[in-house]
Parts: sequence; structure tokens; C-alpha cells
Amino acid sequence: MNLIDNVRVRKSRDGWKAKAITRGLELKKLSKREAYYRLKVDNLKNQIKNMSEEFKAKKRMETSLKPQCFQASLSFPKVYAILLVFIAVVSFRSVPKILRQTQQSFALPFKVPHFTTVINWCLRVGLAAKQSLSPLKEPWIALIDLSIDVGLQKMLVVLRVPLSALQKRGSALTLDDCECCACLLRESWKGEDVADALETTFAQSGVPVAVLKDQGSELAKGFKIAKKAIKKWTDKGKNSGGEMVSIGDVGHFAACALKAWSRLQEHYESFVRQVSKSRKIMSLNHFAFLKPPALRTKGRFMSITALAKWAIKLIPYISETPLTTADEKFKRIRRHLLKFKENHLFLLDFCQICTVVDKFLKHLKNYGINQKNAKEARAILTELPEKNIVRQKLEAWVHKTLNIHCRMGIGQTPLPVSTDILESLFGKFKFILQRSTGKTDFNRTILLIHALCGPMNENRVSKALDQVSQKQLEIWEKENIFHTQEKKKRNFFSSISNPKIGEKVA
Repeated sequence: MNLIDNVRVRKSRDGWKAKAITRGLELKKLSKREAYYRLKVDNLKNQIKNMSEEFKAKKRMETSLKPQCFQASLSFPKVYAILLVFIAVVSFRSVPKILRQTQQSFALPFKVPHFTTVINWCLRVGLAAKQSLSPLKEPWIALIDLSIDVGLQKMLVVLRVPLSALQKRGSALTLDDCECCACLLRESWKGEDVADALETTFAQSGVPVAVLKDQGSELAKGFKIAKKAIKKWTDKGKNSGGEMVSIGDVGHFAACALKAWSRLQEHYESFVRQVSKSRKIMSLNHFAFLKPPALRTKGRFMSITALAKWAIKLIPYISETPLTTADEKFKRIRRHLLKFKENHLFLLDFCQICTVVDKFLKHLKNYGINQKNAKEARAILTELPEKNIVRQKLEAWVHKTLNIHCRMGIGQTPLPVSTDILESLFGKFKFILQRSTGKTDFNRTILLIHALCGPMNENRVSKALDQVSQKQLEIWEKENIFHTQEKKKRNFFSSISNPKIGEKVA
């Protein structure tokens, strides 16, 4: 073999050796990766196997315990029906239909009740809450308010809220934090009537450290009279507790401040008239979604911040801009919006004031008032000019309420300053009443007010049904509830013995 052939053989051998080494390394890597994935697949198979075994075990346990659960829970339809009304806000007439569907779907052994039976169950929960009222050991405040007239009657509600509720929750109060001390009906309420109601209520529930109310004249007069009577109790040692203090609701006070500011503005009345006209015009065309919010005749300044939010979005479209002139569809409605142009400067001030007041109210309603929160509330008000009447009035309210907080000697425990939870209670009660019964007058359904306060759960409902029977509910109704106009009419016509068809009349 010559030299050239020898070199060629060596080169070929070296090349095959390099290829063999590379292939060997790749094969080694692939074998390691294969082992890794095989191990991973085995682990996943084991997990699937364990999960399937657990699922089968749970299923066997559920099937074995299913008859025992239904035998132990004989009150299932009652509790479920009541929770549907109070938590799911289902109408009384809809509850039997839901129960019937549930019974058919799951083959549950219970009898579907009539909707009047569901009403009675819910009223028994309210009566149980009313009867279980007793003095509270820890300090608490009373929230009182009068509802808007419904039919011929007006309702006074007194709620009890522990002083520590706001600090524990860290946000605005809810109905779970409240307990209804009294829910009384009258055709009209005077100061003396409110005083008698408060004295009777506080004799049973104990004396609160403070009473939170709005600026209604009946409530103010009733509180003064009741305060004197309760002071005699404490002096004679018949009841425990110190002197009550009165706290003004911050929402109503802010509304009064906005009302005082509006009286000083020349363009306010023209702005309100223009808002009313625009609302009527916009409601009749394709731009109804742009119409301003409705202004209530009563409590207009309680919800005027919604109008300010609408005005903030309106301001950029009042003047001539490329955005407003380019869109052909917008030109149809723009002529109505241009009428606000003369109130442009007023709108800027109006929106600024309402925005600051909204921030101020949200802060105090969520966190209450103490030294820290009062300082933060004052900082929010600094966004308004010093001579602004709204800022001056709200700063005066903060100063006055903070002094009350300091005199109470409760440290830095925040003091609730809003009765919004009462408005929420009235709204929820009227929603259930109107949707379920359609009646326009109060009757025994005021017991729902007691049921709506406090946490609603299965244990509470079960205890209430065991505590109060249907006979006790009927006795309470005869002693405390007078007939509504509808019921008087029904009883009157039923008392008249009409002759049957075909019967001779003498």
C-alpha cells in the first residue's frame, strides 16, 4: 500500500471515529431524556390513580351518608326557603317553584309549601330576633330614622350597632353588623311620639352611648325629651349607662351644605331647569343613554353627586372642538348640549365641589371619625377655597363631631357618622315587599326588618324556627298589628251576606 492510500485510510478512520463519538453522545443524551420522561409519566400515572381512588372513596362516602343527611335535616325545605328570600332575594311566590324543581331534580323527600307558608316562616325568624333582644354588655350606638310614607303609615326604626363594629370591619357598616331594637308604625310621628318610642326601646335594649340621626325636627325633639327621661333612670340607678350624645349624619349635613351653596349661585336654577328639559328631550331619541340622572324633589342634594359626574363628562363637549364637529351623529344632540354653554363656569365649580364632597363622604362613611380620620378628612377639604361655604360648614361639622368623640372617652375607636345602612335596610325591605306581595301599606311584614338585620345563616334560621311557633306569630299579630286598608275592605265585603245565584231575596 502506497503512502497516499495509507493517508486516505487514516482520514476515513478518523472521520468514522468522530461520527461514532458524536452519535454516542447524542444517544446517551437521548437515553437520559427518555429515562427522565418515563419517570415523569410514571409519576403522573400514579397521581391519576390516587386521584381516581380518592374520588371513588368520596363518592362511596356521599352515597352512604346521603340518607342519613336528609333524615337529620328535616327542616331543610324551611331553611332553604328562608335563605332564598333573604340572601338570594327571591320573591315569596317564586320560592315554591324553586323548591319543586329542586325536589324533582334530586328526588328529595319533602312537601313543597305554599307561598303564604314561606311568608310565615320568614316572619317567625323576624319575631324570634325581636324577642331575643336584650341589653348589650359592650358600648353601642343607636341609629334612628323615619321611613318615607308608605300608604297611610310611617315607620320608625332603631338599629343597634356595637361601637367596635366599624373598627373590626375596616369599611362601611353592613346589615350583618346591626341589630334591630325597634320597628314601630304610626300614621304620623311627632316629637313626643318619638320620645315615647325611644324610652320604651332603651328600657329593653339598654342605653346607648350615642344616637346617630339626621336633622329631622321630629327626631331632634324626640331625642331631647327621651334624653331627660333616661337621665332620670341613670340617676335613680334603674338602668346602667352614661349620658347619651347626639351625632348628626354626615350625608344629610353635606346635603344641607350643598343646598346653602346653591342658593348663592345665580346659575343654579337655570342649570337645573336645563337639566330637566334635556332629560325630557334626550329620552325621546337615540341618545337616551346620554340623558342626565333624575333629580328627586325630596332629598335632591343627597344624590346630586351623580349629576356632577354626568356634568364632568359633559364639559368637554360643550365648546367647539374637532371631536364634537367631526361626528355627524353627535351633531344631532349637540344643539341641546350647547345650551349648557352659558353655565360653563358654574359647571366647573359645581363639579369640583361635588367631587371633593364625594371623596370626603366616602372617607368618613368607610372609616368613621377619630383623630386620624378627621385629619385626613380636613386634608380632602383643602382642595376647596377657604371661603367656600361648603368647606366651612363641613369643617365645622368635623370639629363639632370630633369634640363629641373626645368627650365620649373611647380612645381612637372610630365613631360611625352615617345612617346609610338604614336607607339600605328600608330599600331592601321595600324591594322584598313590593316584589313579593305588591301591597302599598305596612302590616305584619315589618317583622322582616328584624330578620334582615344580623348575619343570615342556617344556624340562625333553625334556632328561630324552633324558638317561635306559628301560634305565637298569630298571637303577636292580633296584639300588635292593626288591619291595613286592603284587609279592612276584604273583611267588610266578606261580612256582608250576599245571596247566592238563583236564591230568592225577601
